Amino acid sequence: IVKLILLIAAFAAGLATGISLSSRADKWSEADITRQWIYTGVHVIDWGQTRHIARHPDQFHETNIFMDKHPSVAQVDKYAGATLVLSWVIVDLLPRQLRKPFQIGAIAGRSYFVIKNHQLGIGVEF
Repeated sequence: IVKLILLIAAFAAGLATGISLSSRADKWSEADITRQWIYTGVHVIDWGQTRHIARHPDQFHETNIFMDKHPSVAQVDKYAGATLVLSWVIVDLLPRQLRKPFQIGAIAGRSYFVIKNHQLGIGVEF
């Protein structure tokens, strides 16, 4: 997990210095970077909640259609880590005018599940 966080931090640092997969015309704004870090924070909370689900299969089950009903912690880490990195890549490749709506939708969607999980008594475990 530490390696993944360092990878994302390096990617973000690259964006801040103008290194990007997208064209120069679609350089990230400060607001784009801030929104992506907000998404990252919510994603990491959801990741921790999914690890909690994996460690308590007698109490909870996963409802994500891309994961097993009772995934292992390793499966959760692979999926959550890959999708987190993918979120940064997707946002980087989006044209500037689509970046903000995509990020706001992603933050809202992920936040919904974090809140719902919390209401169900699902904790965060790393």
